[in-house]
Amino acid sequence: MIERIKKEFIEAFKNKDTIKKNVLWVIKTKISLLEKEKEVLEEDVIKIIKKEVKEINKTIDSIKDKSNELYKQAIKELEILKEYLPEELSEDKVEEMVKDLVEKAKYTKNDFWKVMKEMIWKVKWQFDNKKLKDIINKYLK
Repeated sequence: MIERIKKEFIEAFKNKDTIKKNVLWVIKTKISLLEKEKEVLEEDVIKIIKKEVKEINKTIDSIKDKSNELYKQAIKELEILKEYLPEELSEDKVEEMVKDLVEKAKYTKNDFWKVMKEMIWKVKWQFDNKKLKDIINKYLK
């Protein structure tokens, strides 16, 4: 994924796609900083991108005027970043996974963290942890 980001950054630069170039520059820079500390894995890159998505979502939420150029740019940035994230699992699919896990292992309300830990490993970066928490609570009795 790192190579893809580098390659597409160069393409965006050559094609004068300023928004894509800037978005990928931020990601590339954060990857480079992390590479100084450790070997960067794909999941590290996904974490970086997810963090940027979260920041852009905050920006979008704070803009009142939806016709504002900043709003339009933030939406484009979000679309670009989402191209680099794994496809998200549907809420129905995750609910089914939680339900099966809870029923098979006969987990109770006291086992929340056991279920959460196992589900985080199953869904990896493909589902929001806050939503996952709500679904787990729904199925634990």
